[in-house]
Amino acid sequence: MGIHDDKPRGTDREARLRMLGVPRLRLLDCMGGNSPGTPGYFDPPEDANVFAAFARYAERLWDDWGTESDPLTLGLLGAARLLSGDLAGADLVLENLPADTVRLDHGAGHCLLAAQEAFTACLPLPAELRDASRLTAGSTSQQQARAWLATHSDKLHWKDVEGAYGR
Repeated sequence: MGIHDDKPRGTDREARLRMLGVPRLRLLDCMGGNSPGTPGYFDPPEDANVFAAFARYAERLWDDWGTESDPLTLGLLGAARLLSGDLAGADLVLENLPADTVRLDHGAGHCLLAAQEAFTACLPLPAELRDASRLTAGSTSQQQARAWLATHSDKLHWKDVEGAYGR
């Protein structure tokens, strides 16, 4: 137990979710997954497999909001699917990229870049495609990412614990 904890380690939500890794945790922030009382709140039971629970969460988000037309929402939904092992989410991310480069302002704006960051973090992309900020609608990077995905998608396998696709 920590100094200010009244629960043993491993039973609080934060400790359970830490296993998901940075891209999924950032996505939870952006989708309301860390805000109790919001429709997107994510709080799996203590005994649940957190990776399977996240996959169900991504499915629920898609069922609830997949008919939205806002590109930011659709990109985040695609990222949630991608980060739960559904490679079709990569196409959603690429189809809903922002028109302009996202510039972070003292850390603000991360949700505007979260889908692209999830894409570049979980796929074994070549170095020239790893800069999430360069993924914009109509860009050469978008075209190259689509081509790379078309060439490699049948060889990729999801790894829950790593939160990444491997060959």
